[in-house]
Amino acid sequence: MRFQITMITYGAQSPELSNRRYFSSLYRTTPTWTLVNLARVRLLTEFNWYRCAVLTSPDHLHTQVLHELVELEQLKDSDIELTVYDTFDETATYLLERAAEDDMRIFIVISDEIRTRNTLCEAHRNSHRKLTGAAYVWILPLFYDTHWWRLSQHQINNLRPTQRCSNYEMR
Repeated sequence: MRFQITMITYGAQSPELSNRRYFSSLYRTTPTWTLVNLARVRLLTEFNWYRCAVLTSPDHLHTQVLHELVELEQLKDSDIELTVYDTFDETATYLLERAAEDDMRIFIVISDEIRTRNTLCEAHRNSHRKLTGAAYVWILPLFYDTHWWRLSQHQINNLRPTQRCSNYEMR
């Protein structure tokens, strides 16, 4: 038995919730990940960025968003070459080294705030080649807090050495 209770949400972006068969009375005030992915493709096209690296965390939501991005018809119709560098959990060092070897300059990150902060710190401190600065673009999710990169000194000290960027380095 289904309950036809109208639900309005401002934070449910999962593509699975677009299935009207199961969620016929769910309405959102934020864009779905599918629309965010369309915006990503348009952004890449607008700036003529045709080689792009994608880094994602291994959880279900982020891998689903990645799958939807790769399957977008607009992406398939474009000349954009997405290179998906597997998924990362604790550290993205190996993936960043591969991206540096491939001379990637544009990065899409599909992950939570903490993993993204750690990844950007590693990119900044990459022993192979620094992957931050004017020659690089990092496209991040839209749902992060205003100061998502800031951590207390205690939190920073508990990170891996390659992820111990100060708040000053992260700005």
